[in-house]
Amino acid sequence: MILEEILKQNVGGSRKLSFVGGVIGLILVGCTLQFYLDLNSFGSSGGDQNSEYIVIKKEINSLNAIGIGSSDFSEEEIALVRDMKLVLDVASFDYSSFHCYLKLSSEGGQFPPLETLIYFESLPDRFIDADLSQWDWKEGQATVPVILSTSYFDAYNYGLAKALGSPEVSKSLLSSVKCGLEISGQGKNENYQIQIIGFSDRINSIVVPSSFLDYANINFGKEQIRKPNKLIIACEDARNPILIDFLKKNEFVSNEEQQRGISGTSTLELVSAILIFLGVVVLLLSATVIFQNIRILMSASQSSIAKLLLIGYSPSQILKQVMRAVNKQLLLMLLMGFIGVVVIKTLVTSLIFHFMAQFAGPAEGESFNSNMSWIIAWQVSVVLIVVGFVVWKVSREVASRTLKQLTES
Repeated sequence: MILEEILKQNVGGSRKLSFVGGVIGLILVGCTLQFYLDLNSFGSSGGDQNSEYIVIKKEINSLNAIGIGSSDFSEEEIALVRDMKLVLDVASFDYSSFHCYLKLSSEGGQFPPLETLIYFESLPDRFIDADLSQWDWKEGQATVPVILSTSYFDAYNYGLAKALGSPEVSKSLLSSVKCGLEISGQGKNENYQIQIIGFSDRINSIVVPSSFLDYANINFGKEQIRKPNKLIIACEDARNPILIDFLKKNEFVSNEEQQRGISGTSTLELVSAILIFLGVVVLLLSATVIFQNIRILMSASQSSIAKLLLIGYSPSQILKQVMRAVNKQLLLMLLMGFIGVVVIKTLVTSLIFHFMAQFAGPAEGESFNSNMSWIIAWQVSVVLIVVGFVVWKVSREVASRTLKQLTES
């Protein structure tokens, strides 16, 4: 206790500066890591937690227009994609090779009367992000279930409906309407009804069951081998630079929105890495000041330490007194770091929740809020505790060596 009082008398501004710097460094590292984990968790909260999906195709060039080039994938190219180490699964789209004619009545004024050519595609069920409980179709069935791209649904509400002065429709209303469908080819035709049973954010197309498309292509399609012109791949990380380079090298492209998402996430990772690096630098500088303070304080108390040794104090007792003062500073610094991370996380999460609820709708806000909480991730706790332990261990070693030098001089 005597030495601890002496050490308190020698406390200067540098010790306070190291404390503040240490707290700032811990908060910077903790908050950056926490928000990076939160955003990754929120981004993968919908759909398959372990896979990301991208649709790839070949870019159309001037050679395709004159019938020299081809946008189709060969078996070798599909095998090349399948064997790529980052690809978990791959499948090709099949498409309609017959005429499809959609007829939509006004339904009592709810919709503008519409007659138009459309197309269909199909792909394995495991890649479809919609409820498939009504997805079955068998030959002789009059109603064909359809899954519609969400972008097509938005195109009607925010484009066609506005242009024609027609009312906007909800997904539930659109799903309740059955449209007429005429398919023709090979000198014959058949009539069906189609019903929208779901909407897909992943697939930008009009999707029907493979059983219907196979039947229609055989009975009404052109007599030719249909090579796939689009592939869907499942991968662990669509942002991986190796995967992006692979697609570019083989002249495969995905849609621009996916590329912007990849670029935005890569930017997030870069910014997070820079902030963590800055936090580590601040921590290292603060730790260096702490170690230097220990040497200065013990050197300034050399005469008092010598007197304590003369009256019977052992070096281990003196070291214990020195570390008691250091431990208080480190524990308080660590506690302030934890509190700072929790406070900042809570404030930022609350601001993002209110922003999303206001501009993206209450559902998106609740979705974000349900994936976030004021509790910090265990990875952040482990990192902060490990940093505190390392600083304590090095501080003890510095104090022990300094005491040894003082007692030998």
